[in-house]
Amino acid sequence: MRSFGMYPDHTMFPFVLKACVFLKNLRLGESIHGCIIRFGLDFDLFTGNALLNMYAKFQSLQLNGGCKAIAFNVFDGMPKSVIRLDCVTKVLEMMPERDVVSYNTVIAGNAQNGMYEEALRMVREMGNANMKPDSFTLSSVLPIFAEYVDVMKGKEIHGYAIRHLFDSDCYIGSSLIDMYANCARIKDSCHVFNLLPKRDDISWNSIIAACVQNGVFDEGLKLFRRMLTARVKPRDVTFSSIMPACAYLTTLHLGKQLHGYIIRGGFDDNMFIASSLIDMYAICGNIKAARWIFDQMEHHDMVSWTAIIMGHALHGHAHDALSLFKQMEKDGVKPNSVSYVAVFTACSHAGLTDEA
Repeated sequence: MRSFGMYPDHTMFPFVLKACVFLKNLRLGESIHGCIIRFGLDFDLFTGNALLNMYAKFQSLQLNGGCKAIAFNVFDGMPKSVIRLDCVTKVLEMMPERDVVSYNTVIAGNAQNGMYEEALRMVREMGNANMKPDSFTLSSVLPIFAEYVDVMKGKEIHGYAIRHLFDSDCYIGSSLIDMYANCARIKDSCHVFNLLPKRDDISWNSIIAACVQNGVFDEGLKLFRRMLTARVKPRDVTFSSIMPACAYLTTLHLGKQLHGYIIRGGFDDNMFIASSLIDMYAICGNIKAARWIFDQMEHHDMVSWTAIIMGHALHGHAHDALSLFKQMEKDGVKPNSVSYVAVFTACSHAGLTDEA
């Protein structure tokens, strides 16, 4: 289009910036930002929001190891070492007009990247600008109070949601369920779930995980059955959440049924589900099945290594556990505290004092 001498307008750049995010091409995104400035469209609200979203997404990619690009100057005087989220703040500061979407993008970016105080500061700034938080704002802020285990602040958000009729929103409901569960208020989680007029797979997964994480295993399994009865299709996170319930209740027959469902659904190549299956079979006494699943895995992470080592340790296979521990180190996977507990357990059961 540019080669034909046609000039892009404010409606076009948001789509181009979104394409840069999907391509994970930070340098291209920054080049497009320069193009936006040259065309004088950096003061456009929708283009500004698209820039905020792009830089926030690239910060998440950078923190998660998905973005290999090296940061370089976008604004005069910005040092190369400054993290990508400073670009988000800079874009927001330069926008002459801001709306709820502008603030939500920055709040969500801060919250997702662990910058909780900055996210809450932006919520206050949003209020000072006479803008009311919407359901997206609340669902971004609630995980912060879940992380802080601050049930009182979480309840304040819950009250705000009820007063502004956001409490029937599925995303808000799921965020509230997670927040109460993290604060060990499982009854409140169930109460929020039961009041939801509509339940999607996210809300079902949230309440199942909430029950299992708080040790209410029977209720978690009941909710899983209700989810299937409601014809809501389980996802990979569903199986990762429910499998520990089968392990702790040592219900091998149910675990096998779930394993069959996982295979039929094509989830058996998921690393998190495989680790949950290893743990379930090991705890339920079938160490051979646990080892078979482990050996079939293409890649092993810390969780899967620890699960199989602990499985062998609990069944008295100390030498196998030690061998696996050494293999884990050879593969470049650094042991964590749980891995050491697993291998010490193996030494303890077999009386291997020198190895311990």
